Amino acid sequence: MTPSIAQPHVIAHFRSLVWQSLDNDMLPTALFAAERLNAYDPKGGDSVHLLGLCLYRDGQYLAAESLTKSWVRHLGCAYIYAQCCLKLGDGRESQGINALETCRRLWSGTSTWNQHSDIDRRSIPDAATVQFLLGRLWNNAGDVKKSVDSYVAALKLNPFAWEAFTGLCDTGILDKSCPFEGLCANDRLGVNLRPNAVFKQSQEMLESLKIPSYPSHLSNIPATIAEESSGLNGLRNSSENLPSDPFSSNGGSGRDRSDLSYNNHPSFFNRLNEGVGSSLEAETPTAQPTGSSSHDLFGGANGVNIADKPPQVRKTRATTAEITTRKLTSRSTREIGNDGKRSAASSQESGPQAPARRSTRLTSKFTSKLGVGTERETRLGTKEREREAKKAKTVGSRSRSLHLTGTSAAAKERQKERERENIEDINMSDAASKPIFAPGHQIDMKKQEAQLFILDLFKKAGAGYFSLSRFRCKEALHALNSLSLSQKDTPWAQSQLGRAYYEMANYIEAEKCFLRVRHLSPVRTRDMEVFSTILWHQRKEVDLSYLAHELVELDRLSPEAWCALGNCFSLQRDHDQALKCFKRATQLNPKLAYAFTLQGHEHVSNEEYEKALASYRSAITADSRHYNAWYGLGKVFEKMGKFDTAEKHFRTASKINPTNAVLVCCVGMVMEKNKDFRGALHQYNIACEMSPTSALSRFKKARTLMLLKSYQPALKELRILKDLAPDEANVHYLLGRLHKLLHDKKSAIKHFTIALNLDPKAGHLIKEAIENLDEDEEDEYSGDAEENRFLDH
Repeated sequence: MTPSIAQPHVIAHFRSLVWQSLDNDMLPTALFAAERLNAYDPKGGDSVHLLGLCLYRDGQYLAAESLTKSWVRHLGCAYIYAQCCLKLGDGRESQGINALETCRRLWSGTSTWNQHSDIDRRSIPDAATVQFLLGRLWNNAGDVKKSVDSYVAALKLNPFAWEAFTGLCDTGILDKSCPFEGLCANDRLGVNLRPNAVFKQSQEMLESLKIPSYPSHLSNIPATIAEESSGLNGLRNSSENLPSDPFSSNGGSGRDRSDLSYNNHPSFFNRLNEGVGSSLEAETPTAQPTGSSSHDLFGGANGVNIADKPPQVRKTRATTAEITTRKLTSRSTREIGNDGKRSAASSQESGPQAPARRSTRLTSKFTSKLGVGTERETRLGTKEREREAKKAKTVGSRSRSLHLTGTSAAAKERQKERERENIEDINMSDAASKPIFAPGHQIDMKKQEAQLFILDLFKKAGAGYFSLSRFRCKEALHALNSLSLSQKDTPWAQSQLGRAYYEMANYIEAEKCFLRVRHLSPVRTRDMEVFSTILWHQRKEVDLSYLAHELVELDRLSPEAWCALGNCFSLQRDHDQALKCFKRATQLNPKLAYAFTLQGHEHVSNEEYEKALASYRSAITADSRHYNAWYGLGKVFEKMGKFDTAEKHFRTASKINPTNAVLVCCVGMVMEKNKDFRGALHQYNIACEMSPTSALSRFKKARTLMLLKSYQPALKELRILKDLAPDEANVHYLLGRLHKLLHDKKSAIKHFTIALNLDPKAGHLIKEAIENLDEDEEDEYSGDAEENRFLDH
């Protein structure tokens, strides 16, 4: 019959079943059990939280949102509700933020990052986790400043929160100095984001490394107290707002007989000592708790009266562990003494040759950890039995009687010595049960070694990710190459290396990295859209077709696979099919900005400029830091003759990626078309300093110098350019025009001929220039429209 009131032990069993199913990815079982639990305990916030969690993991976001919406004052439910708002989007982010802010008092100041293990967890999020979720919600809502503040708060609480670090990098915060230890945000979003300042030991980490030390004679008490307390806490927290997992060794309604919290009961010692015991009587005086009689504490009539009793112990949080320890000590030693009296006669009859039972050995081993009195008695009793055994073998029946007499005398002497030491033991008990935290150098060295190793690993990977997010590709390569060989040879690290080489336009090295990624993880689809673009730039049609085929076979619902297929059609100049593929990719993942950008490129190829503008703007909506989309907008406006608007968008792209020489050149090109040659020359100089081997930068610079009648500097640049790109027809054509202006007809004819051989399609333009060598013209260079199209090409 179902009880009218929900029983805690039934709830605990339900929760244990749900967590076991969730841990083993048995979602249908978890959902079924969670629904039964919610029906059994409809007023329990923890039951609603578990059901909402199951629905969220099953992808039923609307159902989970509807369930937890009215329970936002429960931290677990509010967290699930906020996660659903993030997944569903469409303006729900503000509702999720309000839900988390409503229960701020429940999570503010909490920290459980170091309280998780294979057998224990905290199912309720702590402050760092909630701050990270708030950062994502604020970022999706468009408030970058509050998003940065939340990410920073999460990292301060938990430096191991990698997602918070990557989210902070992806917001595009400015790299400015800040007065707070290298990590804070100000009004201009300037954050001194240095991985060395983020991934370091916090004060909380240092505190967690300290080892509580006890006096030597009670060195084993902390483990006992910890196990007992954990068992009690597991039973106490089996109802509402459990911060830990009920499906753990410390939770649930049932208790394992090997658990110390179960074995502390006096009947446990009675069962162990039944029929056996030591010939000595053990008593350890302890403080008497309120409401306990001397009979209960000291074993009734067999108790030893102590003249100077210790003061009453006040039951406060600080002394709970002390009282527990004293109870445990008194009960165990009392029963050992009682059983020892009962078994004295049988021990004498059986003789010293009788082996000790297993329960006696267990009891002796357990009680040896409880105090100096019982430890000394056990040690002396063992030596006495060994001495008795030796005498029994050599003397016989006569020595047995002498042995019993000697044993009685020794017992009396030890009893007197123990009584003299009782007062000292009582005075030591208060100090013994309070842990004394060791100085800074007395720490758990293995735990410290683990922390430092993981922090150093995160620091190196974080430095690489941060530098790459700022497009400092050389710094990113240096940081990623500093990883150990085993860490470097992983899909994530190789993918980051490939991206860095790709941003540097080093497509050969980038291809090697992504091929290694394919070898390490053949089923990986993440970042494969970048790999397909690398193959597109190298015009490797066969390799690109094979990659697209493999990715589609692996996962037809992967947006990266459709991007690779679209690049394959684009390389074959089938722009309509490419557009269909890119549109499919954006349908599968509306947040994949690169798919919108590729779609815009195809519209430009079809000269559909309005559609291209719409695609680029969609990419910027998905990711405002996607500089490729800003570049695409600039190119479209340049083609439409709106040079001022184009310059604005090129500058925005260059601000996002300040290390890209091509973007700087694009700014110079539109300035050149606006007849601002001095400004254009300045941009080209910057581009040449950024990338000395950039052929485009030097070509544009040489041409601008010719327009400014600086012929000798232009000749110098063109000679360098000829070595960088010896097979470019437009370089030799411009050299011919320059030599003509310098009245060096022989060199002019030479370079015009080379240009004609390299590009026969421009033969009419080159032949016309050769025919006009003998004609006198002004010492000034000004290219016509046809020549400009040829040189730009």
